[in-house]
Amino acid sequence: MESESRFRAFMDNAPVIAWAKDDQGRHIYLNRGYETRFGVRLADWQGKADAELWPPEIAATFRQNDLAVMAADRPLEVEEETANPDGSRTAWLNCKFVFEGADGQKCVGGIGLDVTERKRLAERLQQSEKMASLGQLAGGIAHNFNNQLAGVMGFADLLLERLDDETQRRYALNIITASRRCADLAAQLLAFARKGKYLLMPVDVHQLIGEAVAILRQSLDRRIEIRQHLDASQATVQGDPSQLQNLLLNLALNARDAMPAGGQLIFETATVELAEAQAAPLDLRPGRYLQLAVRDTGTGMSAETRQHLFEPFFTTKEPGQGTGLGLASVHGTVTNHGGAITVQSEWGQGSTFTIDLPLHAETPPATTAGAAGAAAPIPRKTQVLLVDDEEMILELGSAMLRALGCEVILCRDGAEAVERYREAWQEIDLVILDVVMPRLGGRETFAVMRAINPAIQAIMASGYNIDGEARKILDDGARAFLQKPFNRAELARKVAEALGGRERC
Repeated sequence: MESESRFRAFMDNAPVIAWAKDDQGRHIYLNRGYETRFGVRLADWQGKADAELWPPEIAATFRQNDLAVMAADRPLEVEEETANPDGSRTAWLNCKFVFEGADGQKCVGGIGLDVTERKRLAERLQQSEKMASLGQLAGGIAHNFNNQLAGVMGFADLLLERLDDETQRRYALNIITASRRCADLAAQLLAFARKGKYLLMPVDVHQLIGEAVAILRQSLDRRIEIRQHLDASQATVQGDPSQLQNLLLNLALNARDAMPAGGQLIFETATVELAEAQAAPLDLRPGRYLQLAVRDTGTGMSAETRQHLFEPFFTTKEPGQGTGLGLASVHGTVTNHGGAITVQSEWGQGSTFTIDLPLHAETPPATTAGAAGAAAPIPRKTQVLLVDDEEMILELGSAMLRALGCEVILCRDGAEAVERYREAWQEIDLVILDVVMPRLGGRETFAVMRAINPAIQAIMASGYNIDGEARKILDDGARAFLQKPFNRAELARKVAEALGGRERC
């Protein structure tokens, strides 16, 4: 009796659930942890089988695993689930074993550990790693795509200036327009790859929602009612207003497609305090957040669709009706702004996208139209060292710069550029340097050139956006960033910006 008492005390105080059943699957023992966890008593469960106590599919799984343990006659680890009153499931890692009962019959015992949170974190880690791999792939594709688009768009731009025939000019304009649309797709890929944030400034999300709603009221089906419940006491975040505006529009357009017969599109905000337990599953730090919810009363989504929702090129639309990049870019933008996005949706019950963004204390600056004046003119005879490993970019850049009145020196990689700069740096007014190059990368090339001439004037050019390596080079002292693809007007603005309107000495 003393040993039995010690055993019961041990099992009742263990941080696990434990149980035993006879060879017919009827309960003969529950520890205190089991009783507490499920709100039951052994007296009520004694002699009852799982089929009398659990939903049919859960009871069937329990019995199947019990029989497998008895057949194997050795301990087995199995993952099983139990149903909760709210409809959710709890995941258990159960070690089941066989022992001999008081009357010599073969019984099954089990000890279980709640692994729900562990499984959730493992799934999030797996999804995070998957999205990171997809992001790296998408970013590389967009970078190479932008390099090629630079040639298509740039040469079409130069060609347009030389054409007098209206039909031929229309053809050239169509090429430029199509190139711009392709560049927009590449920008969405870069946003998904977390390489798409251009600015970092205080942004009033309530103001952005108001602007987005004004646009949507003019473009959405009149049968879609737009509502706003902006209850956040503070709505300022740190980020890029253009990227966040695109995020709102992408979510709204996704909702529109889910409501072909009309419905409600609802924007909601709240200020929330996320504790450790709430922030950890979202991979966020505890603190104050702006919570933005975009709801619709549309068709909803299946579990399979929700699983792939933010992957690039995944779409449920008919061919030709979408690229599958809108929600992928939304995911990238949210992550790039230090936030998290979740979705709740069921078939026929609409969808809710919830975004948590860190709150920012500063007040957004007032916007003044036309505050930025026109770029200063480029001094004539400006000598530019253009460095890029793409032959097409060298030819295009050279043609554009010469059309702007510059003298151009061409180099095909960083090592060649360093040697040329070492020889003639006093004659070179400006360096336009590709970020990603073989032999010697853009950052290393700039560092050597700056050691030669601390007053170097340089523009960084890349098919990626400004974040990442380009941002580091700007922090090191480069004057401007040029996003590929670019046209002659954009190049001229960047050259003038880097030179600061100074006269050549």
